[in-house]
Amino acid sequence: MKKTSVFTLLFMLIGVALQAVTPTKHWRPVQVLKFSPNSKVLASAGDDYLIQLHSVSDGSHIRTLDGHKNRVNELIFTEGG
Repeated sequence: MKKTSVFTLLFMLIGVALQAVTPTKHWRPVQVLKFSPNSKVLASAGDDYLIQLHSVSDGSHIRTLDGHKNRVNELIFTEGG
């Protein structure tokens, strides 16, 4: 398995995080970013009551999880998804 450098991961995180806060994704401040256990998905959440899922490999938007009653301050991935 090819190892990814910390610099590369940080670069990908910044790129995806910038996409996450664009008006088409989050419309209020982002409070938390979290990688999935396999590091393939980055979740972002915040003051707009939304959770956005993004592909780490290309930064594409995977899914929006809505319906929360308050801002989202924490994200937890489980090993099973």
